[in-house]
Formats: sequence, structure tokens, C-alpha cells
Amino acid sequence: MRGCLTLIGLIVLIVYFTPDDWLVVEEDAGGDGVTAERPIPKGRSKQVSSKGGTLSRRYVWSDINRRKFKLSGDKIIYQRGTGDPPLEMVVNLPKARVDHAIESFGVPKERMQFSISYRTQAELEKKRRARERFLKSRGFTRLDEQKIGPDYAWIVDTSRKDLLQTMRKLQRLAISRDYTTMRELYGVIASFVQSLKYVIPPNTRTLPNGSTVVTSGLNMPQEALITGKGDCDTVSMLFAGLTANLKTAKVILVVGERGFDHAFVGVRAVPRPGDRYISVRGVKYILIELTNMFPIGVFPSKNWKSVQRNMYRIIPFG
Repeated sequence: MRGCLTLIGLIVLIVYFTPDDWLVVEEDAGGDGVTAERPIPKGRSKQVSSKGGTLSRRYVWSDINRRKFKLSGDKIIYQRGTGDPPLEMVVNLPKARVDHAIESFGVPKERMQFSISYRTQAELEKKRRARERFLKSRGFTRLDEQKIGPDYAWIVDTSRKDLLQTMRKLQRLAISRDYTTMRELYGVIASFVQSLKYVIPPNTRTLPNGSTVVTSGLNMPQEALITGKGDCDTVSMLFAGLTANLKTAKVILVVGERGFDHAFVGVRAVPRPGDRYISVRGVKYILIELTNMFPIGVFPSKNWKSVQRNMYRIIPFG
């Protein structure tokens, strides 16, 4: 038997993800033969009146995967006049579900420092396991001995059911446009998520009970859906949570490491010529950039270089 005290301090991995800075434009040749370039709008959304404890938001966006484009270095130039009419959808979520998602995620600030007293090694291991279960219950996981970060699989699993209605609406929109392939369905979902406004959430949040929790700068997908905003890992979680309701979808989250501060998704599909993709255990996943209006498989050169250097980790879903 022995008596001692071990102090264990946890550091939350906080990464400020930045939106991609590619220029996304459309090309319009005027009568004088001069080409004019105009920025492509991301789409728009606004909160509509809430009734009976339900929060609603109306989205209007275009599926850019239906437009013809060409690449000019780090610039996507869409051909003006191509593509389908805009898509429109109202999303609804019970306010109680949104509130629950917000309040269930994040580690209380006072729990960021752990002091574990123990008499035996068995007691120490038992208390460590209890600590791990607590982190898991709040949507976090250990990355190494000193760092914790969001448990992305937990976020998708706990958000999936709340996002089911929205996913079904997206499927109906795809059917109404005679989309027949998974790639086309991925395009509808991706362009919808890309229409959200890019906003970096704060690293902490004060809950209604007055407590402060550490969120590592991530919002739950339910909140992103209703507020219409989020950063790259937030919108990636929204995409993953939506597609988790599709039996045939296979999605991975790609999180940058070692100075590559970005997050994006990959979808299992057969790459087309020019698509940028990665292989995981022999399976090809086409990359999708969700912070701006990018077609499936078009991925920024500067980020692609980091991918080629294997500066990332993979979180599989499903």
C-alpha cells in the first residue's frame, strides 16, 4: 500500500481553422470580348418565425456541382448560365433538442484540472477510466497524455437522429431534380452545407446554469443548422451527421495535424479525372471542401500539399 497524489492536467486541443481563400467566380464574356469575373454567392438563409417550441430556418442555395467550370490555378471559374435553378428548403428542429445538444457538449472549465489520489495502482486505473468516461459523456476524448479534443464520432452519433428530417428533405430535393447517383446526392448535401456562413465559434461557452464549458471552438450540428453558421470542423460535422442517416453513404473526417489547421470530409466514390482523393485501406475517398462553394473533388493546392505529406488523421464514421 502507498499513499500519494498524482496531478494530471489536461490541455484542450484548440485549433483555429481558417476558410479556404480560393477565388470562386463566374465568367461572363461581354459584347466587347472582355471577360468579366463576378463572385459566386454562397447562398443565403434566415431564421423564420418559431412556433410551438420549434426553431426554423429557410435556406436558398445552388448546387454548384451542376455547373460547368474550369480551373485556373487557385481559382474556380464557373461558366455563366449553366447549372440548375436554386434549391430551397426550410429546416425545423425542436428548441428542446437544440438546447440539449448545446448543453450536453463541452468539458466544464473546473474539470480541466484533475487531481487523482490513490493507494494502489488498481485504484489509479479505476479512477482514470472514470475520468475517460466523463470526457466521453461530454463529447471529448483523449488525444494523448496531455491533450484532449472533440470526440467527432460521438458528435455524429448523438446528432444523427436530430438531422434525419433535414436529410430526408435533401433526398426529396434530389429526387425532384432527377438525381440518380450517390455523387449527385453528395453534391446536394455538400452545397447545402457550403451555404452556411463561415464563423469561428469561441473556445468556451456559458451555459444557462451559469457554468462555463470548454468546447474547443466547435458547435454541435443542430446549432449550426438552426443558426446557419459554423467553421470548418462544425460544418464537417453537420455533413457527417446528415449522411449518417444514409445506409449507402461512407464518409470520413480528415483533420489536419502538425501545422495543417483545417478539417474537411471525404466520401467513398469512384474518382473522376481531376478529382483529388485519398485512399484509406484501399478505399478511395473523394475530398470535399465545405467552407466555400467548391465542387466535389476540387481541393485547394496549398491544402493538397499538406495532404500529400500525410499531415492529417482520419476519423471514420459508420
